[in-house]
Amino acid sequence: MILESLVKYYEALANAGELSRPGWSQVDVSYALDIDINGNLKQVISLKKQEGKKLVPLKMAVPSPVKRSSGINPNYLCDNSLYLLGMGNVKTDEGEDEKKLKKKKERIKECFFAAKELHAKKMPKGEDVTEAVMQFFNRWDPDKGDESVALQELKDEIIKGGNIVFLFDGKFVHEYDSVKKYLEKTDEDSSAEKCRCSVTGKLDKLATLHPQTKRVRNAQPAGASLVSFNGSAFESFGKEQGANAQTGEYAAFAYGEALNYLTERITFKNYLGNTALLFYAISGENVYQDAFSAIFLGDDDYYDQQDLVKVVEKICDGSVVDFNDQKLDPNMDFYLLGIAPNNARLSIRFFERGTFGQFINNIKCHQTRLAIEGGGNGQTFLPTWQLLQETCREGGEVSPILAGEVTRSIIENTRYPATLINAIDVRIRADHNVGRRRAQIIKAYYLKNDNKDVPKEVLTVGLNKESDNIPYSLGRLFAVLERIQEVANPELNATIKDKYFGGASATPATILPKLIDLSQKHLRKLNPGNKIYYDKILGEILDKIQVEGGYPKTLNMPERGAFQLGYYHQKQELFKSKKGEE
Repeated sequence: MILESLVKYYEALANAGELSRPGWSQVDVSYALDIDINGNLKQVISLKKQEGKKLVPLKMAVPSPVKRSSGINPNYLCDNSLYLLGMGNVKTDEGEDEKKLKKKKERIKECFFAAKELHAKKMPKGEDVTEAVMQFFNRWDPDKGDESVALQELKDEIIKGGNIVFLFDGKFVHEYDSVKKYLEKTDEDSSAEKCRCSVTGKLDKLATLHPQTKRVRNAQPAGASLVSFNGSAFESFGKEQGANAQTGEYAAFAYGEALNYLTERITFKNYLGNTALLFYAISGENVYQDAFSAIFLGDDDYYDQQDLVKVVEKICDGSVVDFNDQKLDPNMDFYLLGIAPNNARLSIRFFERGTFGQFINNIKCHQTRLAIEGGGNGQTFLPTWQLLQETCREGGEVSPILAGEVTRSIIENTRYPATLINAIDVRIRADHNVGRRRAQIIKAYYLKNDNKDVPKEVLTVGLNKESDNIPYSLGRLFAVLERIQEVANPELNATIKDKYFGGASATPATILPKLIDLSQKHLRKLNPGNKIYYDKILGEILDKIQVEGGYPKTLNMPERGAFQLGYYHQKQELFKSKKGEE
C-alpha cells in the first residue's frame, strides 16, 4: 500500500512535469563542459545560481545515476571530475609515502577510463553531438588537465566536487533527442530477470537494488533505503537482495523519485521527534500539502489563525475551499507517512490513508479539545511539533515512539497514548510549570480518555467556579496562595510554586495547611482593598474543600491533572481580574 501510493503520486507529478520519467532523475548539477565538434574543451560554465547569500547547483533531469557503494562505477553524461576529467582533490596525509599517493592518482585515472569505456558503449554513432563527446574522451589527457586554459578559472572549484554535464552547440548533450532515444533503447535488456511486480502487478525487470532516500535528518548523508536486503538474516528461500521483494524496476524508480521529492520539501516542523512526517495528495497537487502543513504543523506565513479556522470549517462541512488561489477538495485521497532513520535504512513509524476532509476533521476535533483560555498571542491551533516539545526538557529529544503514537491518535481521532500524560506529569513535577500548552494537553487528554477522577466539569475552556471537585479546588487554592505572596512581596524572584508545587499536587494534606498559615502573614501586608479581595476568594474555595471532607493525603496522577488544570484556570482568572487589586 505504501509503495503503491508513492508510485501513483510519482505518476501524477510526472504527468505534471514535476518529476522525470524512468531512466532519468533530478540531480544537482554545478558545471558544464562546453566542447566543440572535435571534442576540444572550449570553456567550463558554472551552472550555479544565487539563492539568498549562497550559490546553489542547478536542478536538472539527467540519466539516472548508479547506486555507488564502493569500487569504480561511472555515470552516463553526468558525473563528477573524477570520472569526466580524471582529476580529483588528492590530499597528502602527514607521513604518507609516495607509493600511496601514486596509488590514489592511479585510481582517479581508472575512474576516467571507466567513464570513457561506458560512453563508448552507450553513445549512438553517426551524430555530431555524440562524436564530439567521444572525441573529448579520446583527446583529453588527465595528466595534462592542469595545463588546460579553459579549465583554469574554475579548476579548484570543480575538483572539490559537484556534478558536471556536457554542452555542445549551446545545448546540453543529454537533452538531444538522438541521445534520449538511444538511451531508452539500450536500457531494454530482454535477458534481464523478470518478475511479477508486487506493486504494479505487471511483468518488469526485477529491481535488485532499491533507491535511496536523501535529506532525512540523522540518516546517512548518502541516503537510506526504505527496502533493502543486505544480510542473510533478511533473506529467505535462497533469494538475494531485491529478489526477496519482487519489485519491478519501474516501481522502485517511481517510489524513490516520489520520496526524494517529498524529503526535498521537508522543513524542521515536519519532524516529530526523529520521525519525518511526509504527506501527499494522490493528485500530486502541492496545495494539499501546503494546507495540511499550515493546519497541522502551523507552517504558513500568509494565513493567520482566524483565516485557517474558516478554511477548516468549510472543509469539514464538505465544501470545496480556495487556498492559495487553488481548490481544495475534501474528498481527495490523502496519505501520511512517518519515517525515521535506522542505520542505513528507514523505519516506518506510521502510514495513514483517508480523504483530505477526514484528516482535517480529525485535526479539528483534536484542536477543539485543546481549546483553553490564556496565551494572549491569538494562537488558535497548537502545532503537533510544539505539543510534543512539552513532553521533554528544553533542548531534549522527543521520544520517537511517543511522537508516532500521538500523531496517529490525532489523525485517527482515537484515544491519546498514556505515555503522553505520563510525560507531561513528569515535566510539571520536574520544573513546576503549568503553562498554556501543558494545560491544553491535560484538558484534551482527559476529554478523549475518560477517567472518573477527572470529571468533565473541570475540563472547561476557562475557570469553573461552580465545580466542587477537590483536586481542582486545591489547584485553584494554590494559585491564589501564590498570587497573595506575589502581591505582598513583589521583589521576590521565586514563589511557593518553585518549592512546594510538586508536594502540594501529590500530598496536599501535608503541604497546603502550612501554606495557608503562611498566607495569613502575607495578607497582613496588603492594603485593605486587596486583603478583602483575596480573603473572599480564599473563603469561597476553602468552603468547597471543607464541605467535601478536607485535604486528601495523596492525589493520583489523574487527580494531579485536575489539580494542575485548577491551578492554571485560576491563574488565568487572576490575571484577568488584576483590576480587583486596585
